[in-house]
Amino acid sequence: WYYPAKVGGVARMMHNLAKELVIQGNDVTVWTTDYLNGRDEPIQKITKKNDIIDGVKVVYHKSYFHKFQAKTKQTLSIDLFKKVGSKEIEEFDVIHLFESRSISIAIIMFLLRIKNKKNIFHSAYGALGKENLSLKFKLYDILVLKPFLNNNCKGFFAQTHHEIEVYKKFVAVEHFKKIKLLTLATDVN
Repeated sequence: WYYPAKVGGVARMMHNLAKELVIQGNDVTVWTTDYLNGRDEPIQKITKKNDIIDGVKVVYHKSYFHKFQAKTKQTLSIDLFKKVGSKEIEEFDVIHLFESRSISIAIIMFLLRIKNKKNIFHSAYGALGKENLSLKFKLYDILVLKPFLNNNCKGFFAQTHHEIEVYKKFVAVEHFKKIKLLTLATDVN
């Protein structure tokens, strides 16, 4: 999700980070799906294909299976997957992924391993290190997440000191110096 007026949490954090990068003079583009709402509302989609929000270029990709998305919070966009697998992604200097354990992120990680060996950074935003994971998530971590983080990421952004320690359980010792603390901002206005 990337619709800060509607959604909080990680989408809001990514919006604030992107907005700040624009203020610093960077050109920021966000690729996201057109999925708009949360679990308890009628299914809604963003109808425009592009937008500029606080100087951030946002490209919305058509998503599918909206009832599935409403129940599981799993967004699926074949259009987004095609873009990640295209030459267009090579225009970016940096790719910043967030979230970790979703179908879309697994597919995007797979496509990036094939297509792009650039500067890929990862922010967990609390999605790593949960105790008592089901077998499917334990297998996902072993087979998908850990190999991607260790073999493809140039750096990792942790939001707390605890998350730094969690990252250390996911990445090899030689990557410890690549973990940076990017604390949560507080806007008191």
